[in-house]
Amino acid sequence: MLKLGVWQTVKIQRITPIGAYVNDDEAAHDDILLPIRQVDKKAKAGDELRVFLYRDSDDRLITTINPVKILWHEVKRLEVIDVNSVGAFLDWGLEKDLFLPFQEQVSKVKTGDHVLVALVEDITRRLLATMKITPFLKTDSTYRLNDFVQGTIYALDDNNQGLVAVDDCYQGILSKSNDHNQLKLKQHVSGYVESITPEGVLVIKSRKHAYLVMDQDSILILEYLKAHDGFCELNDKSDPRRIVETFNLSKAAFKRAIGTLYKQKKITINPEGIRLANDAEAQ
Repeated sequence: MLKLGVWQTVKIQRITPIGAYVNDDEAAHDDILLPIRQVDKKAKAGDELRVFLYRDSDDRLITTINPVKILWHEVKRLEVIDVNSVGAFLDWGLEKDLFLPFQEQVSKVKTGDHVLVALVEDITRRLLATMKITPFLKTDSTYRLNDFVQGTIYALDDNNQGLVAVDDCYQGILSKSNDHNQLKLKQHVSGYVESITPEGVLVIKSRKHAYLVMDQDSILILEYLKAHDGFCELNDKSDPRRIVETFNLSKAAFKRAIGTLYKQKKITINPEGIRLANDAEAQ
């Protein structure tokens, strides 16, 4: 059975002056038009095509072979082309813009914005966009504890915690240990994976203000120490291969980073390794 919003294989049933009429073997729909400008001159009845099914401006089922920027239940960042009294319209690569109703918006949008949306259906089987994307974000990322991540706050939950779309596709949430007073929708955030829920949601600890004077390598090491009882069996004398295995840093980069932390009195360095300083543990 043909489905809206996905790529699927069909057969040309007949060719007319306005286009090719296509269907699948199950023929659950009447034959559906592929406009003549998209039909290869050598095409004939019985040929197979990969098409995308949607509804045109007159609400008729129609197919296309042209590129589409979003598929069924995918999350993508699309540009707002227009806003009117009923909602917004997004560029998804087709002649008919994708409708984003006001009731599917979690924040006000304006022409020129690029918004994270999922492609869904309404009760009348019309494709539309929604900014309520939590059900459509993935939970199978390869990120591990202490990995650096970036994302966008797409919603605030009942506790005013920021829900984050990591890399625009994975579910994330800002850790309760962060200060959420200044959180805003569409805000870009970065931080480290503090934990991963059993459901696969990435719990993110954002950088605190004191971290802003440190580079990413120093932050990575500091977060590693906090996640490993404040100690690491590496120092400036360690084998470069062990440094790479632990932090994916060169020895030179590692030495610069721990030097920064030592000068800021956030770690101590001794022959056994590096240790988190007492004042850093409380931060």
